[in-house]
Amino acid sequence: MNKITNIKFIEKQILTYAFKTYFKTPKTYLYSIFLPILFFCLFYLLKSSFGNENWETLYSQAWSLLPISCICSLFTISNIIINWRESNFISKIKILRIKKIHLFISFLILSLVITYISTVVNIICGLIIDLFLVNKNFTFGIQQLIYFDQYVGIFFTISIMQIIIFSITYIFSFFINSPFRIQVLNLIFCLYMLFFGGVLINRTNFTDSFNNSIISQAIFYINPIDSSQWLYLFSCGRIINDSSNIVYISDSLFSTIPYSIQDKYQDLTYEIPLCLTISGLWISIFAVISVKLDIKKL
Repeated sequence: MNKITNIKFIEKQILTYAFKTYFKTPKTYLYSIFLPILFFCLFYLLKSSFGNENWETLYSQAWSLLPISCICSLFTISNIIINWRESNFISKIKILRIKKIHLFISFLILSLVITYISTVVNIICGLIIDLFLVNKNFTFGIQQLIYFDQYVGIFFTISIMQIIIFSITYIFSFFINSPFRIQVLNLIFCLYMLFFGGVLINRTNFTDSFNNSIISQAIFYINPIDSSQWLYLFSCGRIINDSSNIVYISDSLFSTIPYSIQDKYQDLTYEIPLCLTISGLWISIFAVISVKLDIKKL
């Protein structure tokens, strides 16, 4: 009985130990706070031409910047896992009888909390930057979030996005032995999701420049957070409540409304289940791979 009690106690302490590792490691602050702020400020200033553009009718451009915190969490979580590996804690999970699913959930909860905090910090930074710009684009975009269901949708979709991104870095961190290679892969995926995940580059402008080739479209469609970004912007724009609100987010997803959506302008109910299905598929694939990883060999 005492043995079982000790095992349960150890499992409950994993999450606490994960948070302690985060707060005691200076490098994690660089990845979870300063890096997202850097990307956010840089992309916001570039997209708004340093405040010279007016997003009054395209305020979803401001919303599309918030997932930056999720994407940058790649580096934070992998750094914590690498620290655990180097401390030989991971190699002892078999001795301590810690289940892999408990390890996975603990890191996931940590990554979600970090992302929520980082998102709030970026919102504050955006509001501060607007104090020095001619057009207060970000402030105006945030002011459009006035309904409770918008915040629920944002919280839900950012969580989905974070689960997908977390699973990717979790796989990298346990599948690859070299810390340097892990961070290089994280950097590649980070840039890929920032540029082709609806954060910085306009999808239609990019594909049009390549004559709408299959390859140029696939670059966006195979992006793991692409469908989550759709759900996120749909939530911000309250598309479920009023499908005509699609015009306010169109510039973040595409420069002109595609025929498939324009044809069903008053009925976008099919889009939400489709995005949920695709996001759920990505989560299932990455989560299953993560849990099945033989991390005890590291």
